Amino acid sequence: MKSNLILHLFFVFTFIFLFESCKKEDKRQYSKWYVNTDSFSTNDVKLDIGKVVSHIFTNSQYSGGTLPYGFSITFNTGSLNGGIPTSGSFKLDCSQQNPQWTCMSILYKDIGYLSNENELEYLIASQENGKAYYILEPTWFYNESNPKDSVLVKGTFNEP
Repeated sequence: MKSNLILHLFFVFTFIFLFESCKKEDKRQYSKWYVNTDSFSTNDVKLDIGKVVSHIFTNSQYSGGTLPYGFSITFNTGSLNGGIPTSGSFKLDCSQQNPQWTCMSILYKDIGYLSNENELEYLIASQENGKAYYILEPTWFYNESNPKDSVLVKGTFNEP
């Protein structure tokens, strides 16, 4: 009886070990950003490529999720033939639509913040291992409902 139990446990643990070792590795890159002094990091990022605009966004309240923080980057991709930029410098401006048009918003503590189109702030696109990433130097973002409320944001935002 004791040897049957040991043999049974051996098979159960062997099955569990094999099952765990066969899981697909998550190769999504992590995005890491700072809002004021708070740090955020996630690889739960979505990519939606359209013919005219493309979006990179976190699974937060932007996309119907429940997280009180996140980001959304929207590119005017008409000139890219349906894709996302992998190089270049893109002025943050949610008020225009031109080939360099890029809108970025931040969700912080359930409040949405946008970059100010009157400031010369840029998102720098680059590529590594076939994946795009975007660097944002420290930039002020303003509360969509209260322009007197602002947050300082910086970070690296990655294609999933």
